[in-house]
Amino acid sequence: MKRKQINDNVERVKTISAQIRLQESKVHHIQNEPLVQIDVEKKKCEREQREVVVQQCAAQRELCHLMKELQKGIVDRELWTIRLDFSRIEIVSQEATLRELRNELNNVQAALENIENLLTRAKSNAKEKLLEAKRTCNNKLPQDPDFPYKDEFNDLPSDLRQLQELCIELQTRIDCMGANDDQIVKEFENRERLIAKLKVDVSSSSETNKNLVEKMNKIKSKWLPALEKLLNDINRSFGNMFSKLGCAGEIRLEKTGSDEDYDKYGVGIFVSFRGGEQLQQLTRHAQSGGERALCTALCVDEINQGMDAVNERKMFQLLVKVTTECDNSQYFLLTPKLLRHLQFGESVMIHTIMNGKQIMNYKQWNVVKHLENAHNYRP
Repeated sequence: MKRKQINDNVERVKTISAQIRLQESKVHHIQNEPLVQIDVEKKKCEREQREVVVQQCAAQRELCHLMKELQKGIVDRELWTIRLDFSRIEIVSQEATLRELRNELNNVQAALENIENLLTRAKSNAKEKLLEAKRTCNNKLPQDPDFPYKDEFNDLPSDLRQLQELCIELQTRIDCMGANDDQIVKEFENRERLIAKLKVDVSSSSETNKNLVEKMNKIKSKWLPALEKLLNDINRSFGNMFSKLGCAGEIRLEKTGSDEDYDKYGVGIFVSFRGGEQLQQLTRHAQSGGERALCTALCVDEINQGMDAVNERKMFQLLVKVTTECDNSQYFLLTPKLLRHLQFGESVMIHTIMNGKQIMNYKQWNVVKHLENAHNYRP
């Protein structure tokens, strides 16, 4: 037991001796080091500190400037996106109007086609009767020099009324003829009536065809210039908005085929998203999904994302101003909350939806009490 204690003491002495030698070495090292000039080092530290502060202030100012530019860019982008949405809505409305006009035009074309079919059949029947008349006259016509009944034909009156009176007179004579000639007379009468009817049908069809063509041209003169003017206005707005986005875009009225082939009329959207690139028609194959969404999106989610209260207020007031500039614009804003003291136009309608498991029955709702509480509320 004593031996162990002695050994422990010996080890402790060795450890303490080693520590003493280490400390002596450190003291010797410190004594040999050159003296530090405290004042010089202090001034050097202060100078470096001032430089760091100046650099930090400059970096802070640059950061503030970049944040302002970022906020302005976000507001401008959302503004042009909203205006682009309005242009797309107007295009959809005009396309609906164009479809209605096309339906009306299709009805007119169907009626015209029916009349043309009647006219074709009438011409065919008239041609057959003319051939039959030629066979009875040795295949000759009144304008031929050797027409066998030239004298009789020249004796016929040129006035329609006189010709009708002559027909009545001849009919009377035929009635006085013998019974053996009844079949011939009936056949002659039938042919005369058929010829007269065919002449009336041909005249009526020609007049109807002329009236339909005039009506079509009149209708076309009403909607085509207005449609072209509307598309020009849309094209100007669409192009301006795309130029603000660093792109190019056009709206065109496309006519494939003749001008009367209204079924092939269409509205073409042509866009270019890179500088120097030619305009290409907007299709689901030529552009990417993001590019197509930029051209035709009708819904914007989280429009105020990343905005502070000041810019959110500006965006809301700008939205109200843009949507109330014309009578046919509308915009739906869905939000769980609004900033206080916003300005609303007369055409703005607000719907407050009160719903949920804890909502009371509408019969229990005290409107007067609620208004008093709202009036007395002070945040």
